[in-house]
Parts: sequence; C-alpha cells; structure tokens
Amino acid sequence: MQTLTFFLSLFFVHGMTMYSAHAQVDIKSIPAKFSPRTQQFEIPTDKTKAIRIKLPGSIENKAVVINYLKNAALDKVVVKVHSVEFDARTSVSGVRLTQESTSDYSINMGGIFNYSCSIKLKNNKISSLEGACFIRIDIDIPKNAKIEIYNKESLLTKKFYPTELRTLFADLTKTSQSDAKLQMLQDFIASYKSTNTVLVLNSSELSQIVKSFAFSSDKLEALKKMHSFVVDRENLSKAINESFLSTFDRRDAYAIVGLKS
Repeated sequence: MQTLTFFLSLFFVHGMTMYSAHAQVDIKSIPAKFSPRTQQFEIPTDKTKAIRIKLPGSIENKAVVINYLKNAALDKVVVKVHSVEFDARTSVSGVRLTQESTSDYSINMGGIFNYSCSIKLKNNKISSLEGACFIRIDIDIPKNAKIEIYNKESLLTKKFYPTELRTLFADLTKTSQSDAKLQMLQDFIASYKSTNTVLVLNSSELSQIVKSFAFSSDKLEALKKMHSFVVDRENLSKAINESFLSTFDRRDAYAIVGLKS
C-alpha cells in the first residue's frame, strides 16, 4: 500500500511547506463520503503570459495535469482545483484567482487559516482520509497558447518569455546568499537566450544589480556576467564609481569592462 501522510499548519498563504503529494489521485474513483470538490477558474488568454499555482503545501509537479486541447476555446484557460475533505477542522474551499499583473495570474488561498491533511492511497485511490487535501489540478489550455505554467517555482511548460527585469530585482532582494544571486543572474541571461530575445540593460540597471551584492568579489563577478548587455557604455565609468567604493575594486572593475582607470 502506498501511504501519504500530510500535516500542515499555516498562518499565511506563503507559509512553510510541510507536506508533499506523491501521486495523482483517480478523480473518478473518489467516494462521496470524502466530499470531492472541484473549484474552477477561467483565465483569459489575451495578454496572459504566466499562471502560477501557489496553493499551500507541496503538490508535486505530476499532480498538475496540463491538457493542450485543439478544440478548447481560444480565449480562455480553464483551471480545475480538485480537493477532498473528511472529518476536517478547516476547509480548502477558499481557493481564489488573483491577477498579479497585467500578464500574470495565480491560483492561491487567501486569509489566515490552519490546514491539516492525512491521506492514504492504494493504486492512486483514496483508502482513508482525515482533514482537507488538495489532490490534483487540471489545466485545459488552447494548443497554441504561449502561456507559462508554474507550480510554485517550477516551470512546467516551455519558457516562452524572458524574465522581466523587475522580477530579477525583486528576486535579488529575497536572499543574501551570493551564490544564489549569481545563479539568478545566470538564469536571467538564459531566459533571454532560450526565447531568442535580445537582452538590453542601461548603466543604471547594471549598477543596481551590482550593488545588490555585499562583497567586492561577488560584485565583480556580477559585473563580468552583466556588463556586455549595457547599451549606454559611455556611462559605465559612472556606474562603476557608484557601485564600488574601493580604488582597487574600481580598478578591477574598469579592467573587466575594458576601460582605463
């Protein structure tokens, strides 16, 4: 028997993950006593670039089923969130659709709540359940729609669009770890290469990126990665002087971008 046991207490929607769904549940086989529920949302395809699943816990990627349909309505994506409940202290009925920007939507839970789930599966069928659980998400999308689907931070589809600069700036503020920040820069660059998009920065944006690092060695490494994308190179010396305080660091920075100190 395959056993999945989930326990989670959340005070905010982006709380700590403490459980993981390991298999797709056969939706059609769920007994009525487990109160199967499907919450459905429609998202317009026009101008939409990304849909992000931000439900509590850790639904594995294989439990998010993306169906590309030839005969689907071309103007919308349909998201179905499947859940079950039995002897539950709280409900998972409060799933909501949020438009986070003109091009991004998220499926999330709002409010303050406590959440717990204990479930056992056998051959992808529920054999016992206590609490309330998300078990599967179906996404019906027009075949040719260029919309990225994310489960938390995992990209489940092809990358259609480069990462926006404002997203990079926001991500750089979320960690103090230099290695993580340098990887963010690498991923940012890769998003442009993979989508055949030209990456263009100005010197002020370069300076903001470099100054997000605490140590000189990391600042210099960030400069190495990013300076070639700057178009107003006549302002590079100003950006370097703003980003580096030490005369020695400035000398090294000038050498990296090919300027005389």
